[in-house]
Amino acid sequence: MSFPPGSLFYQRPALSALCILILGILLSSFFSINYYLPLIFLFTSLTTALYFYLRQRNKGATIALSASLFFLGWYLATVASGPFPPNHVANIVSDGRRAEIIGRVIEEPDTRPDKIYLTIEADSIRINDIWIPAMGRIRARLKFIDVEIDHADYLHLSGYLYKPLGASNPSGFDYAAYLKTKQIFGEITVSDIQGLEFIDRGKSFLSSAITPLRAHAIAKANEYLQADRAAILTGFLLGEKRALPEKYVRLFKNTGTAHLMAVSGSNVGIVLAVFACPLVLLRLPRGVKASFLLVVIILFSLLTRLEPSVVRASIMAAIGLIAYGWMKKPDPVNLLAFAGLVMLLWRPVNLFDVGLQLSFAATFGIIYGFPGISKLLVRVDRPGTKWLHYATLILGATLTAQVAVMPLMARYFQYIPILGSLANLPVILLASVITAIGILFLAFSPFGHAAATLIAMPLGFAIDSVIAILRFFASLPGAAKVASQPSWTVILIFWLSLYLLGEIIFKRRISRVSLIALLFLANVEIWLGVTGRKADWSLEFLDVRRNHAWVFSAPGGPVVAAFDSFVPDGDTEEIFIRHIINRQDGKIDYLLTVTPEAPEVERISNELHPRIINFQSPDGRAISCERLISSLVEAYKKDAQSSSVANVLLHGADNTNAGFFPYPAVEIDVDGGAIIMAGWAGMGKDYDKQGKRGALILEMPWSRYARSSCLETISVYGPQFSVFSPDRFSVSAPNDRRQLTHSRDSALATSWCGAFSIKGYDGRIVVESMRPIR
Repeated sequence: MSFPPGSLFYQRPALSALCILILGILLSSFFSINYYLPLIFLFTSLTTALYFYLRQRNKGATIALSASLFFLGWYLATVASGPFPPNHVANIVSDGRRAEIIGRVIEEPDTRPDKIYLTIEADSIRINDIWIPAMGRIRARLKFIDVEIDHADYLHLSGYLYKPLGASNPSGFDYAAYLKTKQIFGEITVSDIQGLEFIDRGKSFLSSAITPLRAHAIAKANEYLQADRAAILTGFLLGEKRALPEKYVRLFKNTGTAHLMAVSGSNVGIVLAVFACPLVLLRLPRGVKASFLLVVIILFSLLTRLEPSVVRASIMAAIGLIAYGWMKKPDPVNLLAFAGLVMLLWRPVNLFDVGLQLSFAATFGIIYGFPGISKLLVRVDRPGTKWLHYATLILGATLTAQVAVMPLMARYFQYIPILGSLANLPVILLASVITAIGILFLAFSPFGHAAATLIAMPLGFAIDSVIAILRFFASLPGAAKVASQPSWTVILIFWLSLYLLGEIIFKRRISRVSLIALLFLANVEIWLGVTGRKADWSLEFLDVRRNHAWVFSAPGGPVVAAFDSFVPDGDTEEIFIRHIINRQDGKIDYLLTVTPEAPEVERISNELHPRIINFQSPDGRAISCERLISSLVEAYKKDAQSSSVANVLLHGADNTNAGFFPYPAVEIDVDGGAIIMAGWAGMGKDYDKQGKRGALILEMPWSRYARSSCLETISVYGPQFSVFSPDRFSVSAPNDRRQLTHSRDSALATSWCGAFSIKGYDGRIVVESMRPIR
């Protein structure tokens, strides 16, 4: 089908088709319907497009073809993400039920130091002694490693089958959504080797060639290099970053060079350059060189486990090589769009994959910004300054990629590399050298110990240089900035603004379509902010497992939060800090804590700079002097411009594990009643001597539940909600409030619904939780 000039598919047909397909995929996430409805629309629009084409009505054919792509995206996304047939894994899995599964391993096993992860295509599932023919993917976690499992093996697994959990905090990692992008809807945990039985040993190219080759490369790297150096080498070569120490993960993250360890377009480009150089010297025909490099790309993609980012880069590189060998030079933007089109047609849920989004944004930034920067730097391209010209081009390409992914980094990781991103120039150059030497190292390692040792020496030096450079740039003031999570509207406004700025600088024109879209999105964002209803007050409890955290805020008043670290956890402060940055604009005025010495509290203090109110004396006992905490009362009353007023009350602790010292509790007066926060010390019924009888919310420690004094306290105050929080004496909490024997209907806890918020609207209380409250 040919399209006349000015039609939608005339200049960049792949880009137009990709945008329409994406709209269809996005629509499917808002409407859960059976797949046959978009399928009917798809065939109808295709028939209409063919009719108009035969009638030579190009405009009608273009509209009908656009509708076909839209419904195709809707149909493919519905098939991939549901609703599913009754025998699909998504409709069979439950919460921790004992089950048996028979299925085939469809991806290479992911072996960790203490466990093995498998992706299983289920054939049948046994639940309650009944075998059910099943379909769909399940992720198996084997809690042992003393077994050899290969791709295509047919297995019988026995364990606990459950549904993957989503995010338990507003800014937390959504594990269920991550597995959904891989079309995995269930998990089974196999505790011992008796739960594994081999039905058939499958053989495939992956298990017989690719897996041993990757294992050989990793083994040789660890044999001739120190563990840290070997981890960085295998990260550059294979994207194998599981053995990378946490300190180096942070270095790559804070300098914006983590893409080199994620196997993206830069890695594919480096590998192609290493293999292309000797081919150029041999002066082979273009077709021969392109064919050889295509084989290299396929092998490299398989070695890196077909990650979405490397698949995107490989598709682009393959199309580019085909064009180089047998076609004219294609449009790079259309080429990128075609790669995206292929990936979304293959797996539409890839649209929601974070790595793929980052990869496409970075590549588009380079494709769009690099030509303009090249024109601006023509004056630097002189015989004596060519090195400066090339260095500036590399730096410019790196910066355009960093700027393009900046809003995505803020949304998914809540940080933006600033000065640290300057490390990309030297690190990319060194990564190219390390990759080239690493390939030589692996090629010559079978020829003897001397050859491998000789090549490993410069390789180790280059890796040490990378570490030194990363440390230098990460130590700069402002190397990385913690950022709040932007909405998709803000991200689109950012990208459109950059595009309009580029059009003005590079092409001396203004894109009217982009300007209209920018104004429309800006109005949407403004009016959503203006019309959004704000709560009179908000109390949020975060799911930090066995630790304790809550945040109270009211318009016009200071933000008061509590954070107690009873169990060391590196992720806990990340959850709390991210939440404050996203929900409170990085503002926290007072932090109440009974664990001031904890590293997590110190990190919060350094990042957010609150005024620390220590609820514990230096000898580890509770504060017995009201003067030490009266500053909170006076400061809060002075700062608050709302009806909310905080009081700190001293009383005998109800928690006998903590002793009978006068522990502090916080009372916050709001419209309609009081909020009593005594989440780790306990709250005796003698509270009414100092405070007010009756409460909207009463928070108490979980370790005190089912004690007579605790239940009597609840009966006395009759709160609308009883919140049970972790404390240093809590060991476990129920996963379902139906297990409670008292206050079942009014009880709340993060252990069964994740993070939750309690908000007041004109005397009415609304509860919102990350997971359904069961």
